[in-house]
Amino acid sequence: MNEFLDYLKEEVLPGVWSKGVALSRNMKSVEKISPSSETKELKFKIQTTERILAYQVTLWPQDQDAYCNCGSKVEPCHHIVAVALAVQAGHVTDVVQKDSETGTRLSYTWVVERASGPSSSPEKISLKRELIVNGVASKLDGSLVALIGGVQSGRLKVSLPSTTPQDIKLDELFTHANPSWPQVMRVISDFPALPVIGIPGLTHLKASAKAIRESVVIDTANGGGLRLTKVESTAPDQRFSNGVVRFGDTLATLELAPAFQNQTISPSQYATFLSDVLPRLRDGYDLDIRTDLPEFAESEPELYFKTEVMNDKLYVTPEIVYPKAKPTDVILKDPEKERELFKELRANFGLAPKTPTALGPKEALRFRENLDGKHFAISAFEGVDAYIGGFLATAQVNLEDALSQKDLLMKLLVLREKKPTVKARFNDFLSTLRLTKTESEARDSANVNVDYVYPPLLKTLRHYQIDGVRFLNEKRAGFGGAILADDMGLGKTIQTLALIDKTEAAKTLVIAPSSLLSNWANEAKRFRPDLKTSVYHGSIRIFDETADLIITSYSLLRLEAQKFLNQKWGMVILDEAHIIRNPDTQAAVASFQLDADFRVALTGTPIQNRKRDLLSLFQFVTPGIFEDEDELDDRIVKTLILRRTKAEVLPELPPKTYLEHAVELTVSERTSYNTIFAAAKQSVVDRLDAGENVSPLTVFEILLRSRQVLDHTGLIDPARALEASSKLDRVLDVVEELIESGQSILLYSQWTSFLDIIERAIKNRFRYLRLDGSTENRGDVVDEFQNDERPTVFLLSLHAGGVGLNLTRATHV
Repeated sequence: MNEFLDYLKEEVLPGVWSKGVALSRNMKSVEKISPSSETKELKFKIQTTERILAYQVTLWPQDQDAYCNCGSKVEPCHHIVAVALAVQAGHVTDVVQKDSETGTRLSYTWVVERASGPSSSPEKISLKRELIVNGVASKLDGSLVALIGGVQSGRLKVSLPSTTPQDIKLDELFTHANPSWPQVMRVISDFPALPVIGIPGLTHLKASAKAIRESVVIDTANGGGLRLTKVESTAPDQRFSNGVVRFGDTLATLELAPAFQNQTISPSQYATFLSDVLPRLRDGYDLDIRTDLPEFAESEPELYFKTEVMNDKLYVTPEIVYPKAKPTDVILKDPEKERELFKELRANFGLAPKTPTALGPKEALRFRENLDGKHFAISAFEGVDAYIGGFLATAQVNLEDALSQKDLLMKLLVLREKKPTVKARFNDFLSTLRLTKTESEARDSANVNVDYVYPPLLKTLRHYQIDGVRFLNEKRAGFGGAILADDMGLGKTIQTLALIDKTEAAKTLVIAPSSLLSNWANEAKRFRPDLKTSVYHGSIRIFDETADLIITSYSLLRLEAQKFLNQKWGMVILDEAHIIRNPDTQAAVASFQLDADFRVALTGTPIQNRKRDLLSLFQFVTPGIFEDEDELDDRIVKTLILRRTKAEVLPELPPKTYLEHAVELTVSERTSYNTIFAAAKQSVVDRLDAGENVSPLTVFEILLRSRQVLDHTGLIDPARALEASSKLDRVLDVVEELIESGQSILLYSQWTSFLDIIERAIKNRFRYLRLDGSTENRGDVVDEFQNDERPTVFLLSLHAGGVGLNLTRATHV
């Protein structure tokens, strides 16, 4: 043992050795459970304070090896160290004790008794369980678990017996009136030989965990084939009534074999023999194989999907096949592998073997995605692709193109199931899967018939405008809506007017900002004189039922929504459509509810602040399709929006020239600015110091006032409106220079009060026009500017003249 301890010192970690030394001083007990005569394999039970159950430690001193069932990842563990130290110090208790022993331990003894009844009845064997307390044995009444509980609670005044998991398992088995003896034997096989009473000539019996089985011999039959013969087992020395038998000093259970009849297996029956008979024989008998068995073909089971299209559904039937085998090969089926495949079938595909399942387009695509990257005996891709390609063909979409965009295809299939409006136009949505056209295809498409364009306009429209009209017409036929988002000045109005079909029974409605109504009326009169146009606006307004084109404002759409909702429109056009970017406004809600065959949104800025702006536009042009921002797939969006910049379609235009004029403030202006800003800042600081909340609007107001004083002090103090202004002086210098050179100017301001100041300054110096919210004859003012060749200054407020006006005569802004 000294050599073994030296080995342990070198083998274990320092911390483990220290822990083992401490345990050897504080553990409750160490019992030797191997026979006294055994010197090579020493078994011990060690009871510690760590847990109720004892650990079992086995030492092989001569081999310098050891084992503990504590499950520690560090080997050897501190339990092994503690046991070795206890053995060396002589602190080990042998299970065979004298009457003078102290402490508490468990004892097991085999007892054989003659059964009551006829003398031919088999004898009965039982396991007597006793509790040895200070050398005195007593029958273990009740369960071992109850005993341990009584000791721990203090109800029983004995020490805790050294208990192993095997003791607990036996206790559990013997709580039943008829314990399972195969299980009992498996547990006791871990014990050393136990004492026996009632068998002359034997003092101890061992237990075998392995049951005794009968044997079958397989050899070559006369004339070929295999001969299967059952061999009678050697008779045991003793049989007991509970199915236990004894061979010499070993007990075992006798396993009942399934029914068997000697037989010959012909070569034609090899497949059944190898896949069915042989596994059952192996389960029930010990086989003595004395000949070469047929060899199995090297093949593993794989999934095979049989596909068939019926009633617009794809029916998929999963089966298990062994694809690498030849027809003449003998295949041994692999039930475990087949079960794994069945699990995969349920987990990955949600299908059951040999059960046809009907799949719609969405489910078929998901099924195909699950197939992708996996290997199957006979691929199901061919059948699935034929099914998917079938409904793609109706939209003239190539299967390869569609499968390269599977996520978009799946999104469209989901939308098709969720929304009737998508289902009704599903083929048009599928067309978004077509890949970009080649240059030759694009040239061919440019030569297609454009008889939907108002003929006189064909000579007027530029090439890109004809493309725009073609785009709108395609979306009218397919999706029933589109967004034309060309840059300002590229002619969104004329492109839309070119598409209006006077032959349609339904009218066309244009909704635009009030400042643009006259512009629309003029453009319609100029480019579509064939249309009867009516502007529904002003204090005295008449809704002309006979008009082909009705033009109105967002305000009237909001105020008189029902008038427009009661009509069936052939086409509804929203100009400056970003006005409805908030879908909760009354004008936006009313526009969504308009009954129209075709809806067009015109805006140079489809997204001004956030993606929700675009969602609101789509709720107008394609109602019922997109309900939240996540559904706005970029590829679908690009299909329904035409966005072109001037640089793209009119490269011959010169670039804009931006000139910045730095204006130095006078001492008086700087003082006014600093005074206002300092007073506002002090006000905010005082309110914050007083614990008051400062609204963001307060900060915006400070910034607003600061900007105004930089333009002109008269904007914050009307009494100073006639004073000079550095910025006004510079503006007048620039205006004078441009007017003298024959140029016309657009001069914008956010504040009409500043326009008042500018107007007073130029009134007697230059020709000018003015357009703001108070202007009533807006169309006449715009026409006068556009049609008069004299150099003119056009004063405009940003709100009234910032969008939608055609002011092409101006050279400077």
